[in-house]
Amino acid sequence: MENKSTKKMTAATYAILIKLLADGTRTCAELAEATGLHIVTIYNYVQHLHKAKVIHICMWKGTGRQQTRIYMLGDKADAPRPSKTRKQIAADYRARKHEEAND
Repeated sequence: MENKSTKKMTAATYAILIKLLADGTRTCAELAEATGLHIVTIYNYVQHLHKAKVIHICMWKGTGRQQTRIYMLGDKADAPRPSKTRKQIAADYRARKHEEAND
């Protein structure tokens, strides 16, 4: 059996996580890279911090299904997730159908 060395959430890594968020805005991927924790572990802790109103979503990066939450310390209202209008959705659908027809 292989012995895997995994980094666990300790008081020190928790302090680093909070310090990173105190220094500015961060995505989960940035937090995972800086702490050395697995992204799923970061998602779990961020979810709990968000639910406890310690952090909030200050903005969104990306478009469509590739949107990423950007977190910041503080008990403020989350930034609304940008969404496409029905007109934009219909235009994208027509463009995809047109591309399929030309292939």
